[in-house]
Amino acid sequence: MDITIKDAQTIVVHPAHMGKAFYDSNMPTALRAAQSYAGVEGSVYSLPELANLRVQGRLPFDKWFTANTEELVGKSRGGSELVAVAHGGAFLTRDPARIEVAYKTGLINGAAKIDNAEFQALVDCGQHFDGSDAKLYRLSELQSGRTNWSDLPYDAIILADKIDLAKLPSSVQEIAQLKDNPLVHMRLLGPQRAAEYLDAAEAAYKVSKIGNWHPFANVDAEKTQGRVVFLGNYDGNGLGGDYGLYNLGRFVGVAPEVQGDSARRGAQNLEAELRSVLSPELGSAHLDRVLERVLATQLKYGTQE
Repeated sequence: MDITIKDAQTIVVHPAHMGKAFYDSNMPTALRAAQSYAGVEGSVYSLPELANLRVQGRLPFDKWFTANTEELVGKSRGGSELVAVAHGGAFLTRDPARIEVAYKTGLINGAAKIDNAEFQALVDCGQHFDGSDAKLYRLSELQSGRTNWSDLPYDAIILADKIDLAKLPSSVQEIAQLKDNPLVHMRLLGPQRAAEYLDAAEAAYKVSKIGNWHPFANVDAEKTQGRVVFLGNYDGNGLGGDYGLYNLGRFVGVAPEVQGDSARRGAQNLEAELRSVLSPELGSAHLDRVLERVLATQLKYGTQE
């Protein structure tokens, strides 16, 4: 189904990829438009992907965005109270109709009711409601180094004990402290990416504090529920996980390509080779900028169809 929203903002997310920000006063409508634009081969950007665009200077800091990232609270089959930070979506942003159902059945303090059996299938079995496999990781494994943050895909789902995250402040906080905040690491896929984004936000807003908001201290895990995360438009609202599902949405949909297949395949092969030899000490943002310039040249002068 083709869905058109007027005045969608065009974003160049990569030399071979174009994106558009789709805003609507109705969140499911904005999400459907972004999904329609992206198609099967494209994607709607998650919170760490949006943050990375800001680090690269491709996404404005003075406009808010809705991320394709959900934060879910519920209990596992063993009774553990868990928070799942689901990049790429789990229930609500995977199917906009679920947000509409949440409106009709009633929200829980702004959050959508999530079927507990489906939540447990996700966190205990690593299975989405549509039967596809979820890419599950545990915060404890990442913190211990058993799994590297750098290995996580942009659609990773990270699990943590609710009691630990509930103790974290939900407020405007010192950027230096947020760099060590485990929830920020879950939201931005690790300490390095978090530091890069927070440094960029500090420079953009010219402040030493930004907001990092969550509802976990006031959430009853017996009532399985979920929210969509927002990337704020000023320092105070920062990373917002406590917003209700009421109306407004601005999602970034990314189309698969604008170049010929041969050039694109060549660029992808070149990127993989360069990443294998360039030093990781450069930092992911700097590495992305180096690769961007090289890949742009490859796509411009490579094989054309």
